[in-house]
Amino acid sequence: MYLMKKDIVEETKTEICFEKIVDDLIMISITNELPFDSIPSYWRLTKVTGIPPLEIGIDCKSHCLASITFYLDSTMIVEWPEIKVDVANGNVVIDESPRFQHKNDFIDISGNYRICLQKNKLLCFFADSPEIKQAYRTDRIEVYVDMMNNIIGFAVCDLSVQEINMVKSI
Repeated sequence: MYLMKKDIVEETKTEICFEKIVDDLIMISITNELPFDSIPSYWRLTKVTGIPPLEIGIDCKSHCLASITFYLDSTMIVEWPEIKVDVANGNVVIDESPRFQHKNDFIDISGNYRICLQKNKLLCFFADSPEIKQAYRTDRIEVYVDMMNNIIGFAVCDLSVQEINMVKSI
């Protein structure tokens, strides 16, 4: 069960943090600077071994993507064809009505994700064979949706030399 894009709203600023937890594990946390102060609900991919799950936080008031936290080790990096897709600007609004019932709700999905480093982008996909219809960009984050408006992945764009070197170091 994927998250579904309902709409987009104006672009927001993001804070991105790459943190080396141990020699072969990096935590990447992304936070959208939303004008709201609410407790998020979380969609998590839990079928990962040896590391915490990927978490996507959804702001309960605006229904926008509020945060993403994921982990990267050397076994997760795969080769991927270059992504060529139209990119629109804006933060994705999630259709959360059928999924989240309460504030600070957690939906755990038994799925995993794959990571690919392409030039100055770190891509993350949870669909087995993603067919990307559209990308939506807010600051340095691109969110990818398929033909059914399911969110199937995202990318951290415009990586710095330091961020690229950290990813390559694991």
